Amino acid sequence: MKAYLKQLIRDDIARHAQEDTMPEKQKEQLISQSAVLSMGFTKSMIGKLLPPPVLKRNPHYASSAPMKLWREDDVRSVMGTQEFQTMAAKAVARKAASAKAVETKRKNAEAIADELIASIHVTRWDMPILEEATLNAKQEWYLEHGNVDILSPNTETLERWMVNFIRHNLCEYDDKLINLFGLVGKEELYHRLKTETLAKIAGVYPELDVECKRQAQE
Repeated sequence: MKAYLKQLIRDDIARHAQEDTMPEKQKEQLISQSAVLSMGFTKSMIGKLLPPPVLKRNPHYASSAPMKLWREDDVRSVMGTQEFQTMAAKAVARKAASAKAVETKRKNAEAIADELIASIHVTRWDMPILEEATLNAKQEWYLEHGNVDILSPNTETLERWMVNFIRHNLCEYDDKLINLFGLVGKEELYHRLKTETLAKIAGVYPELDVECKRQAQE
């Protein structure tokens, strides 16, 4: 009996050794959720069509949730079924319809931005009057924030204040800005509205062209 048990143990060891030396392609392959998703599944399809996942500890982040893994053979077997192919086709159609809807909204938003930009008109003031109004407005801002007097700005600072004054007071920029709220791609549209308004300011105030270009690059 002892000899028989020893033989069983040797056979079991030999079997595991053989499994360890099997070619990689013959071993059971486990694949991650991201890999399954890349094969045409959605998360909903994974839950409906695949068996429960194998949970394994994440070797890179021990404190994170266990990794969800599936046998590649199971995944590919399901992919060959009519149910998978029908659900996958519907998922692709939904994704395409969603992308088309987003693109339509984006084009509509760009058309709205085109109209807003075209309707912006910059008023020309004589430079001495503009400078005085800019400094007065800045002085009021400082007073509202607890400062009595402002220091005399250098040329670059004054030109920056003047461009800002024009953008907020001598054209419709602020009024048009609120119309972009909620539109698809609003961040890009905000930037475009600002840069094209600055270009219009530079056209009306060539003296401030350098500052307008600088602000457009911010």
